[in-house]
Amino acid sequence: MRTRALFMSVACIAALPAFFASGVAAAGPDIVTRDVDRFYAIYDAAGGAPTADQLQKDYLGEASAGLLRFSEMRTITGERIAQALQKNPGMYRDARHCADTLPAVRVRLGAALDELARIYPPARLPPVTIAIGRGK
Repeated sequence: MRTRALFMSVACIAALPAFFASGVAAAGPDIVTRDVDRFYAIYDAAGGAPTADQLQKDYLGEASAGLLRFSEMRTITGERIAQALQKNPGMYRDARHCADTLPAVRVRLGAALDELARIYPPARLPPVTIAIGRGK
């Protein structure tokens, strides 16, 4: 349960700065999860221990706009993610179960944001990014 809360905290933290930014999404919010898929592709290819260079080049180097902004704000680097992986490999292994729920999360989050827009029409709903970070 702690891992799920941590994963969702990372997701929500990544989304909050963008929520108050400009850029209304007319057809509802775009919920971006491709960074999670890419992280776990890299993770799996490296047997659960990707190098800092792999994470920097293949994960952060190919980041969505939301992950890029979040990584700049929180000084997330491939080196720092690799260090977090070494210190707490179980967190990343267990977070994969959360990643498996992303299709349902996208539906629920989309519905919640649509409801927010309904009850507060001035709300701006820019893209929301769900990504893997350092676990902070």
